[in-house]
Amino acid sequence: MKTLGQMDLGIAVLKRMGEYLPEKKTIDQTRYNETIQVVDRIMDIFNGRQDSFPMATLIAAHGAADGRPVKACGELIERALMDCGVTIVPDLLAAKLPSLAEHLAHALFRPLALAKAGMTLEEWVVCDDTGEASFFIASVMAPVGIAIPRRESHLKKAAFPADAAAFGRCYRLLQVVPEWRFQLSHVAEVGGPVWAVLVDNWSELSTLHEAQHWPGLHRRITALIEQAQAKA
Repeated sequence: MKTLGQMDLGIAVLKRMGEYLPEKKTIDQTRYNETIQVVDRIMDIFNGRQDSFPMATLIAAHGAADGRPVKACGELIERALMDCGVTIVPDLLAAKLPSLAEHLAHALFRPLALAKAGMTLEEWVVCDDTGEASFFIASVMAPVGIAIPRRESHLKKAAFPADAAAFGRCYRLLQVVPEWRFQLSHVAEVGGPVWAVLVDNWSELSTLHEAQHWPGLHRRITALIEQAQAKA
């Protein structure tokens, strides 16, 4: 039996997506991460590793996609496997293909739940609009009684928003908990020199974000990070 590699299959799946995604649907970080989970699952099944991913739990939590996307995603997986030189799908993988296709349809076709004003912090934690930097803010600011996933790990890593997309996730977190906007000095104290310079310039960065001036925002974030790292 041919052994599949993650890189080969991942590239094949991602290349095939353009044939199936509806117009204007984008592969953002959340959709990409869920797609890679599907790739990992296919590899685990195909290469005989333990079947451990809680596929049924994930699908039950988000609901089944309608038949057309699931059928399309099943075809996508089969064609990606063919692109990798797999012409016969093993019986075990064939049995799992409907659930794998449903998971992929969930990743690609469902609407993303973005952070917004009025959302509770508990709702924000499980939405699709989180990242390492926004989780760091939440890990610093959230009361102990609020469950922040991997809080200690986030505090240790102190990830900062390195681009416009990551800043946007932090910006929208502050729409969920607006009082934190005026307490970002705590984040700067814990996060170190890069966070300190970003917090000092947060109003400017927010203005660029609100104007949707993404290239300018990205350039300014990069310049501030380089400035802070040069002084460190």
